[in-house]
Amino acid sequence: MSSTKKGYFQALLSGQILKLVAYTVSGLFLSGLAGAQNLQACGGEKGYPAWVKDGVYSGAIGKLPVTLQIKRGVSDQTAYFYRSYGVDLPLTAFHDGERLILQESAYNRAANREFATGCFRLGRSGAGQAGAGLQGDWTTPDARKKLAVSLAPLNVAGVPLRLAASAGVAQLRRDSPLTFLKLNRPWQKVPGGLKEPYSGLIFPRPAYASAALNAFLQDRQLKYAADVLDCRSQMLGMEDEFYFDFQAAPQFQTPHLLSLIEGGEGYCGGAHPFSMFTPYTVDKQTGKKFQPSDLWPRLTPERLLQLYSRKYKPDFEGTDGLQTMLTRHGLAIYNDNYPEFNRSVRTFDVTIPYAQLRAEADPKSPYYRDLYR
Repeated sequence: MSSTKKGYFQALLSGQILKLVAYTVSGLFLSGLAGAQNLQACGGEKGYPAWVKDGVYSGAIGKLPVTLQIKRGVSDQTAYFYRSYGVDLPLTAFHDGERLILQESAYNRAANREFATGCFRLGRSGAGQAGAGLQGDWTTPDARKKLAVSLAPLNVAGVPLRLAASAGVAQLRRDSPLTFLKLNRPWQKVPGGLKEPYSGLIFPRPAYASAALNAFLQDRQLKYAADVLDCRSQMLGMEDEFYFDFQAAPQFQTPHLLSLIEGGEGYCGGAHPFSMFTPYTVDKQTGKKFQPSDLWPRLTPERLLQLYSRKYKPDFEGTDGLQTMLTRHGLAIYNDNYPEFNRSVRTFDVTIPYAQLRAEADPKSPYYRDLYR
């Protein structure tokens, strides 16, 4: 996936959502600029009316389909997204008496501050009834643009699955409903695997994969796709700087095992870009990660660290940074606590030849004949 050259709000300008916000290439909101500079531009007092309950709502702003979540807690996760785009717009809650006010905002790089970009003013539809919806309007902070809002409660637990049932899907549905609703759709078959539409991430799906292995690979792809969407949400107003380059590729296989490397780099704000490197081996039939002790019982994390330290001295004590993967040449040990690890990862691996480990291998292991005849 290449760097994003067209900002989210710029993208909105090209379609119907131009009715909602006006955003220039430089990042300044022209609609009600003076009012937008106030982080309480929509009015009201901070907090939610007493009647508001946590939940997910589905409906429309004008004719534009949206999904909105109210979720309070230590970290307020109230947000919404247009279903034509997979980006959450965070919302800050205020109230005016019994009326709920939700203010959306985005960061402006040129001004080095947040600006309000819209105001929801909502009440209950079917007041006094269990499972009531939300109804009201959306306006620009200066109230020059106004659209009707109608939202009905959505039972996320009852939404039919478009993906294979897996632990990752169940967790996403439970913990991150908005992300689940974006990613729970058919994925596109492309050369090299499956492509998730919103994030654009491609992940391998070998033709020989069992249902369990496919579920494992799906969950890995879900994790990174969710990371991309979260990154984009954090970069609202700074889209020109966003990028998330990622690749997952098979490296080596035996009759029972498959080794892959996941890696890439990106920028989600902050002082520096980030990099990723995750090598691992997985059982083709069960979809469970292979641990060296599954074949070599004495290869505990502590022993692996000792073997690694014969060549490289880790920056930190402990085994948390250890990663392993079966390769054509032997068991590769990586340690991301080593200085400059992510910049030149292949320089800092230690490969133990299989022949050197033969005496420690358990002949009863299901993987023994994969490597030893």
